[in-house]
This record gives sequence, structure tokens and C-alpha cells, in this order.
Amino acid sequence: MPLFSINNFWVVTVSLLFIISSNLAAADDSQWRFTTDERIVSIGDIHGDFESFAAIMQKAELLDSENNWIAGKTHFVSTGDYLDRGPDSRKVMDLLIKLEKQAVKAGGKFHVLLGNHEVMNLMGDRRYIADEEYAAFLPEETKKDRTKHYQRFIKLHKLDDSNPSKKKFTQIYPPGYFGLHKGFHPDGYYGSWLKEKPLVIVINEQLFTHGGLSATVGKMGLTGVNETLLQEMKDYAALWYDLIDAGLFIHYLPHLDRVNFAQALVDGKIKNKRLQKMSVIKKAVRFLEVADTIISKPESPVWYRGTALCHQFSEEPLVNSVLAAFDVNSAYLGHSVTDSHEVESRFEGRVFLQDTGMLKKAYRGQASLVFHSETGNQVFDATHGLHDIVEQPARMYHFPYNMTEQEVEEFLLTAEVVASEEIGLGITKPLKLTLKKDGRTIHALYKSIDTDPNLEKEFRWPRDGNYSDRYHHEIAAYELNKILELNIIPPSVERKYKDKTGVFQFWIENGVNRSTMIDEKISYEGHCTKKSQLDLMKIFDALVYNADRNTGNVFFQKDHWQIWLIDHTRAFAARKTLPDGLTWSKLKISNNFKKRLQTLDENVLEKLLSPYLHHKQILFILKRRNAILSKVGS
Repeated sequence: MPLFSINNFWVVTVSLLFIISSNLAAADDSQWRFTTDERIVSIGDIHGDFESFAAIMQKAELLDSENNWIAGKTHFVSTGDYLDRGPDSRKVMDLLIKLEKQAVKAGGKFHVLLGNHEVMNLMGDRRYIADEEYAAFLPEETKKDRTKHYQRFIKLHKLDDSNPSKKKFTQIYPPGYFGLHKGFHPDGYYGSWLKEKPLVIVINEQLFTHGGLSATVGKMGLTGVNETLLQEMKDYAALWYDLIDAGLFIHYLPHLDRVNFAQALVDGKIKNKRLQKMSVIKKAVRFLEVADTIISKPESPVWYRGTALCHQFSEEPLVNSVLAAFDVNSAYLGHSVTDSHEVESRFEGRVFLQDTGMLKKAYRGQASLVFHSETGNQVFDATHGLHDIVEQPARMYHFPYNMTEQEVEEFLLTAEVVASEEIGLGITKPLKLTLKKDGRTIHALYKSIDTDPNLEKEFRWPRDGNYSDRYHHEIAAYELNKILELNIIPPSVERKYKDKTGVFQFWIENGVNRSTMIDEKISYEGHCTKKSQLDLMKIFDALVYNADRNTGNVFFQKDHWQIWLIDHTRAFAARKTLPDGLTWSKLKISNNFKKRLQTLDENVLEKLLSPYLHHKQILFILKRRNAILSKVGS
């Protein structure tokens, strides 16, 4: 038989056509892209707060008094987290299901996305379900089911059938637990509805997702996110249910324990005959394959917080690249509650944060809707009605007692010093001070070093001026960082302590410097990439000519792992060249940061920095600014 025949030709041709068509189908994301000339409205996290959700929808005239759709051809988007924490998640889901159908009949579209809490429920992580939510499923829970699971429970834990045992069982499995478990089964009423919901959609040139725009989301695209990740979630959910029924898992087993049990079975360490069936082992093998799914990781579209929390100057290049990858110009997110409980924008109106803490019991916020418009989005909320959306500062930070940066400065200037202690770090002999005022307590770092008194007032720049070590430079660095809207240097003010003037600098609580991280092998665990934050530091250090940067004066705060810089007393040399050691081709700088650098003006710098810097030091800031922009491009 010849190597190549007409039959082989057709087989090869058909195979190639199948592969090509499959690839095209995989790349076709049209089912998650929508275009409309009609109104678009979106909402953030509802968290089982049926009353607030229905009220804001009625107030905005999207629903009538019976919660029926009256918004016509409007496209409405819920970006997820309608479940958990609140008492009425089931009522919320029932309303969403109804509105999906009614909107279609009216020529509109009601889009429901998955958030991390929907994913968690489907995958068996039910830590945040309120007792009222379980109770809503009591009608689906039979006495037979509850008795069966109770008997298994006392047998597994070797307990007597007693009131204490029943109490412990009820604490783990509240009334309605098994009814909810049935409802969220992949083939159950709510599970089958939820599992088909997307993670990301695009309407016109606007992207909607729950968490954020991670690099992984950008690489996967609409098809990768909505097919690959959802399939892994579906497989995990189905296998979790199957392996509970098989007896390998118990309902409340945490994820890592599930993985360990599945691995033990695959490795032959579990000798139970019923579990050693090939059908069960195959499911355990597949479970291990999907257990590491990205959908449950920090970079997941339902979990990523970097877009909402990271410094805009360090996060902007990533945001721009992901928006470009999806061919959109803006994104609308939930997941991260805004401090103001108002919808806010970031990145010059390219990202909108919609989670305003609707569930008052948990977040003390309000219900809000975003009305989308090409001429400018507006928010409709329970407190103010329809109004414009405010842009966030480049970096958000929670000062103690919800104080503003200006209030912290005032506190540092006026609060009573009630205690001091030597820190024992550095050659500047800093002190840690305890300040009190109006029942509030804050700590501050105090330095008074000044090798060149009155340097800022000298007519000529002295030969050894570049070697000066002055507390004034710490304040100048802080003020310059404010001008640039960097906000990566703690509030710093000039004040006397024990008749000696120095700097009072806000003490970063819960912070860890890089030296400690290295010595104690503490891992960086932030949403924001460490490199992008260090790039900001390197550019700022080049601007102020800080050749004294080391691992001991770079801090990360452990809650969100955002960077803080201290120790600038030896900065601001009068040099126009940039410090050695920077590989500029590897540094990323955002367009926004470039703009801020470009706006630096001699008059502004003189006005704000002349109390701390010599005129020549100020001029050389501008010279180095020009050199930096020439390195990174204008």
C-alpha cells in the first residue's frame, strides 16, 4: 500500500480542518462579548442583602414595587458576590433568575457573573454562609438525610449518641445544611445555574469581572478564563460531591485536607476496599489535577485585589496591558470595599470599584449602581441619588483612627510625647516616641541629626555639601513624595523634642523591613508585585540622589504588603548624574508617574522645599528629573 493514498489524504485533511476549526472555536469569545446602544447599569457585591438590593433597583426605576423588570432593553451586570454573609442569599438568587428571564423578554439582558463567594460555595468552601442562609434550605433537607449524616458523624468521631454529640453536629451542620448541599450540587437547582455563569464579560468596550486584572487574566483572555477556569471549577465541584458520596471526604474537610486524602488514596495508603475501586481512584487522580486550579489563587479574576489596592503608579502598566489584551478601555470590579462606601474610579477613569459595602451588618456601607455613559459614568446610591464618581488618590492607606494624612501631620505636630525609647538602629540614633492626644495614641520616629546647620540658607553651596546628613532631608523627601502623589514615605514634620528640633515621622505599625524578611525567611505575600514597588523606589531614589538605600530602610506593611521608604537624611546631593547601579531597561514606569515627574516646577519646589533644601539641591532635582525622563522616555 503506498505511503500516501487518497484515503490518507482525506483523513489528514479532515483532521487538519478539525484542528483548525477547534482552535478557531477556542479563540472565539463572541458569547462573552456584547454590543448595545442601550443603557448599561452595573452593581457590585450584594452579599445576601435582598432588601437593600431590591430597594436600590426600585429607587432607580429598574424594578417595579413587585420586583419585576421594568428597565426595557437595558443591559444590567452583577459582578458577583451575591451570596454569603447576609441572610437572604437564596432570595437574591431567585430574584436574579427571575430578572434574567424578564429582561430577555423585554429585549434587554441581565448578566450575572461569578464572584469568589459563588465559586467557594460551588467548590465546597462554605465558611461564610450565615445560619439564616442554611435555614432557607430547610424544606429541601429530609429527616432521613440528617439522621444518616449524624450517624456517620458520631461513628467517624467515635462519639456517643448524646446531647453534646448532637450539639456538636448541629454546630458543624446547621439546620438546612444538607438542603443547601443538595441545592448547590452541580446538578442541583442553584448549582446548575451558577456553574454556567461567566467570570468575565465585555459590553461594548467595557470589561466586567469580580476581582481584578491580574497578569494571568490578561494572558488567558476571555476564552481561557471562561472556558478553562470554569471547567476546572466544574470538575472540582463534581468530584468533591462524588468523593463525599464515596466516603473519601467529609463535607467540612478543608481544601488542603481534601488534597492530602486524595493523594493518600492514589498512593495506596488508604486500605479501605470500597475506596480502592478503580472508579474512585480515577476520580481522586482527576481531583488532584484540578485541585491546583488558578480560580482559587490570588491571581484569579475573582480573587485578585491588585487593581483595587496597589499603588496606581506601580499597577498601571499591568492594567493597561490587560485592558489592551481584552480590547477594552475600562473595567468594572467588585470584591474590594471602598473606604468611602462610594463607587470610586482609579487609573484616570479606566477602572471603577463598585463594592460599596451594601451589607450594612458586615461593611456598614450602602447599595450603589453605576450608570454607564460615553460622556461620563455616574453612580446612583441610597444616600445621594445620582452623582459623579470620584477618582481615588494614587495610593490608598488606612491611617489609625481613620485619620487623613493631614490629620496625622497635625497630630505629630501637636500631640503630647508621653514616652520614648532608643531603637538602636542606624548612625542617626533615632528614637521611637509615643504620642497621645484626645484619647488617641500614635508612635513616631524622631531624628535630630544635622551635620550642616543652616545649609539651606547658605549663599554658596559648600564643597562638602554633598556629604551632609540632615533630618531636613527626611522632611524634604516626604514633601516631594506628596508633590508627586507617590505617598510611599510616612508623614514627616519638623518639631522640637527636649529643646532639639528634628523630624517626627509617623511610625509604620505592623511593618517589616527587607533585612528582617531575609534573616527570618519571611515571604512576600502581597497582591502588588514586589518588583513594581521596588521600581518606584529606585526611580524616587534616583530623583533625590539617595545613595544610602539598603534593606534596612525599605519596609513592607504586612496587611497588604505595600512599600514604605525611610532614611533620607543623606539624600539630595547636588549632582546632575544619576546614581550608579540602575538598569533602566528593566524599570517599568507608569504614564501617570511620568506625567507627575514632568509637572515638577522650580517655583513649586522652591515654595515647598526651600525650608529644608539649598537652592542648588532643588535645581539638581530638576536636572535629575530630566535625566530620568530621558532614560525611560517621555
